[in-house]
Amino acid sequence: DCAAEENASLDVTGTVFELEQGLLDAQVRTNFTEVNDFLHPSYQEICRDGSLLDVSTVRTILESSGTLPETGPVQLLTARLLDTSLVLIAYRMNPANSPVLVCSSWWQQTNAGWKLRFRQETVENQA
Repeated sequence: DCAAEENASLDVTGTVFELEQGLLDAQVRTNFTEVNDFLHPSYQEICRDGSLLDVSTVRTILESSGTLPETGPVQLLTARLLDTSLVLIAYRMNPANSPVLVCSSWWQQTNAGWKLRFRQETVENQA
């Protein structure tokens, strides 16, 4: 049934977007154990400054009292269930001390639930 599939897709994409918002929470982003709960073991991220993060880099940053890039309010652009185990979300984010960013995230279903596999932040072109 097409309507049932669409509702299931909305449920999954809504759940994944809530997970992304949880990962963006400022308090969560200070604790490696909490951040790691969201991350796939093969997670990679391209940050707004072009740097590359992975699980090991995030651990090093947070365990040495460093900070992850600041987050801000988000505006969802799209959320798509690409197959039964992969969701793409894209949104605008407006961090306080940064230009507006366009972010995309790929979340993958695992035995441990939905995990962030890949994320990229791009500075929005202000025309």
